[in-house]
Amino acid sequence: MFKKISIHFNFTLLAMLAAISLNGWLVSKAQEQNSQPVKVTLPPFFVEEKGPHWNYASTEGLEVLTRCDEDISQGIVRQVYKAQSYLDALLPKKYQVSKTLPRVLLIYPHEMKPSIPQGILSKNNDDNDSVANIDFRHDTRAFDRRTIEFFPNLDLRDPDSRITFFIAPSNQAEIADAVVTPQAVQQAMLERLPALPWWFTLGFSHMYRSLFNHYDQLGFKVMIFNNEEDTGSILKNPEYPRLLPPIKELFSEYGITSEVPDFDIRKIALLNEAELFLRWVYSDSTGKRREQLFQFVDKTISEPASESIFLSCFGLNYTELWERLNDYLPQAINNPIYVPYKEDFIIPKLKLRLATETEIGRIKGDWLRFEVDYVKKSYPEYAPRYLQEARLSLQHAHDRGGDSPTLFSIRGLLELSVDNIADARGYLEDACAAHVIRPHAYYELAKLRYNEAIKNPEGEKNKLSDNQIKYILSPLLLSANQSPRPIDAHVFASRLIIQSNARLYPELLDYLRQGVILFPRNPQLLYLTAAIYSTHGNLSDSDFLLNRALRLEPQEGLKKRITILLDAIHEISNQKH
Repeated sequence: MFKKISIHFNFTLLAMLAAISLNGWLVSKAQEQNSQPVKVTLPPFFVEEKGPHWNYASTEGLEVLTRCDEDISQGIVRQVYKAQSYLDALLPKKYQVSKTLPRVLLIYPHEMKPSIPQGILSKNNDDNDSVANIDFRHDTRAFDRRTIEFFPNLDLRDPDSRITFFIAPSNQAEIADAVVTPQAVQQAMLERLPALPWWFTLGFSHMYRSLFNHYDQLGFKVMIFNNEEDTGSILKNPEYPRLLPPIKELFSEYGITSEVPDFDIRKIALLNEAELFLRWVYSDSTGKRREQLFQFVDKTISEPASESIFLSCFGLNYTELWERLNDYLPQAINNPIYVPYKEDFIIPKLKLRLATETEIGRIKGDWLRFEVDYVKKSYPEYAPRYLQEARLSLQHAHDRGGDSPTLFSIRGLLELSVDNIADARGYLEDACAAHVIRPHAYYELAKLRYNEAIKNPEGEKNKLSDNQIKYILSPLLLSANQSPRPIDAHVFASRLIIQSNARLYPELLDYLRQGVILFPRNPQLLYLTAAIYSTHGNLSDSDFLLNRALRLEPQEGLKKRITILLDAIHEISNQKH
């Protein structure tokens, strides 16, 4: 008996550090004196304003805030562009996320690398209630038994923006090669709209972990199939048993067909098969298979994969592909893959100038906001120190006349992350009214407006009125041309319209249409949009979206709701005829 089991692949922007035990207070004083300090690795913490001034430069898609000279800063930019060129040679730009906000490089000289001011990371266990009122930069309480280290380089991001922090060496010759990490590749593919098939994203990012570059060639080291033991066994005996699921499962949308006891084994097998398929594609030195792969991906972005689509792209059916992969596996674990590479990327020439207070406050404030979120997840006892410094940096920029919309949006998102709703709402209202470039800020503002409006609904039957709906959703419509668009924003808008039976004015209707274009393989959004269309008499478009949703193999509960709505639409259509 086979059952359908849903797989949900959840990924984090950065790998979280291991949790640290806080039971030191149980150890005797003698043991404590002899114990080794626990190592804590934190994001860079800098609070000083002395030293070299901040310089700023911007090019297409990139901002640089640096305290290094132009040669060092230019050298780091070159390495960043070179690392990106490696990725672009393997994965076309169209399969990577495109964001309206530029990427930011924050470059800091090695001589001024982050240090620990007196008491800045003390635990303050004796005064937790007054923690918000402490100036941690001047607090003199003793440290605990921890060894504090800082990441030399770190890449942090949210749905809208990305900042990479570098501690630069003292001369250009010491600048190391940069690399786009597998996590960053995976995130760039996950955030891309419309969404890519899961097997392409996971298979490529898994294969990318073995990337190497050597002069004019890129490549992937030999594959580890399942684990070292299985790989070794297949190397010794090419006929050694291996689990390669049917190709139909590999290209499925949201689930796999598997017996429950073998679920975890089967899931790993699918990830192995996804990487093996892409290695087979990239091992073709002519590049023909890659062209066929990209055709297949393009076609399956808006529609579920099928054997007929695959056949039209590769000239193989699913059985033939399975046999090719099974035969190729011994080669995949024995031979690396080489991909020709030509270093022909163009590096923009930086023209540094003195940074304005607004630029300094905006970039440092956004970085510190990222750090607050990171530290809250890894070492929450240190988060108040980072929060205070973020607030001080942003307030400093404000006091120097830096009232830019971006600065307001950063302050709003920072306060929202620590549940300071009143201040967050004010900052986000100001930012969005000034048409800030930050899509997520508009979505958060829409939710805050909804939470306020629902307390006093003005429509019939205790529902929100059309005016309230228009007020709540106006931030989302205002940001419709910004990228990336949050899927949650479209689901939020659709549910709100259904609950209130709101009038579909042209701008709102266009927003709904954009949603199903950007997220054509999200069955929940397709169902919600179809429900809105059917309520307003657009039965043909509703029928189209519901049938597409069914082809995406939705979970059982959603599938039932889709079927009920489809039956109702067909009944109405039959009555009309």
